[in-house]
Amino acid sequence: MTARVWVGVALLLCLGVALGSLREFVFINLNYQVAHAAGQTPWSYAHSAMQRLLVGWSLGDLLRLKWAMALCFVALMGSLTFLTARLLFGRRLDRTVVAGYLAIGTLSLLLHLLGGRLPFTASAGVKLLHLLQYPMPLLVLVVARFMPGERA
Repeated sequence: MTARVWVGVALLLCLGVALGSLREFVFINLNYQVAHAAGQTPWSYAHSAMQRLLVGWSLGDLLRLKWAMALCFVALMGSLTFLTARLLFGRRLDRTVVAGYLAIGTLSLLLHLLGGRLPFTASAGVKLLHLLQYPMPLLVLVVARFMPGERA
């Protein structure tokens, strides 16, 4: 592997970590706003910037925003994962990365839908969806590059 490839991987990892941090800030504060809109708290604990941005939004609007943002972060991290795999392995893992994201996303959705009948599955579905929104798959690819049988 050339130094140029590793610089590219490092930049993608840094971007992934930055997006993961942004996602964390946004979703924590969005969840505070959802809790307030649902009547669970007397006032919103969300950051003042988020409160200003979301003033007047209904609970339904906030939940739709939350789902839309989750899908956006999955798409962003999926793209970074795909690009990282391309740099580290060439085209060899293209289908695997796409199939992996689709399989984990589908399983997450199924577990979420089963949550009405089997409550413990909803939490597992959320955890899987979170996996796709953070840079963990990028790190797995970097570690996999050093597995026996891979050329350094």
